Amino acid sequence: MRKPSLALIIVLAAPALRAQEALPRHYGDWTASGPVLKAPAPVHSNDQQQAILIESGIVSTNSRAYTSGPNTGQLAVSQFRDSSGAYEAFTFLRSADMVPGDVSPEAAVGRDRALLQFGNLVLEINGLAAMSPADLQTLSKWLAAAAQKTPLPPIRNFLPQRHLVPGSERYILGPLAFRSATETADRGAYSQLADELGFRAGAEAILARYRKGKDEGVLLLVEYPTPQLAAQRQKHIEQGLASMPQPSETAIRRKGSLLSLVLQPASHEYAEALLDDVRYETQVTWNEPSHEVTDPPWSIVIVNTILGTGVFLVAAFVFGIAFGGIRVMTKIFLPGKVFDRAERMEILQLGLNSKPIDARDFYSSAGF
Repeated sequence: MRKPSLALIIVLAAPALRAQEALPRHYGDWTASGPVLKAPAPVHSNDQQQAILIESGIVSTNSRAYTSGPNTGQLAVSQFRDSSGAYEAFTFLRSADMVPGDVSPEAAVGRDRALLQFGNLVLEINGLAAMSPADLQTLSKWLAAAAQKTPLPPIRNFLPQRHLVPGSERYILGPLAFRSATETADRGAYSQLADELGFRAGAEAILARYRKGKDEGVLLLVEYPTPQLAAQRQKHIEQGLASMPQPSETAIRRKGSLLSLVLQPASHEYAEALLDDVRYETQVTWNEPSHEVTDPPWSIVIVNTILGTGVFLVAAFVFGIAFGGIRVMTKIFLPGKVFDRAERMEILQLGLNSKPIDARDFYSSAGF
């Protein structure tokens, strides 16, 4: 029986090594009390939250239990295909009692639970009440080092910050997430617009609640790959709004490839104010290389023309002398063999006398 090679052992052990390194053995005063439990991504689920995670592109989830004296806690890190899917999962896993945290750019902190998102990773922390701010900072640095360095969707920056209800943002990549977001925002009647929004055509959306005194509204931003597709989808959305059982006032506006909708606003004036606050500007970029065309002064053009003509005249003179010299020398040393051979000479004769002209007479009379 052959012994397995060291390379084969390393290849077979690689998944297990990655699973052990997926979560730290210790951080701060906390130490792992068990192995890493790896759960593959579900293919299909009837649970709404699991279905949204599948739509977000979840790859796997690793969890591990920790202890610090009498306190217990758990960490669970989920990996997604890209940062967009991770950000969508982060916004939907965030509960209503959580508030934005300052431990990382995308953090939500509750009484005993916290969520951190970096790149394509989302970290869920349970047992937060027994953890210190330094422990959170340690976990934030670990997550930032383990995640892919990919930017978050730009559409999140288009939302107005004035009168925004904290934690109400929901980033949307598919119809399941859109239906869930409208139900969470008490706008469930709009869930039937999921097909009209065109997520299969590359649309992405973000939804958030706004409140100013008695005025309230839900702002939905939908971005498309091209302005033409946005204009086309706007017509489908307007038709879908008109076919709703109880149509309500919905303000809609398009800027370039972005559609902005205020779902069931408290007043038309407040809806227009929300649409005016959307921070979206179209940018046209030209990536092809360019160069500046500059015409030289007329004096330089005239001088260059004279010099060029002189060069051609000198070249013609030199080549003419060379060709004439070669021809003369050839006739001297090889008379009648290269140039002006008698058998190929043709002379027109007027026939004034009876003696025919012989071409060789020219060479004899000329001394050649």
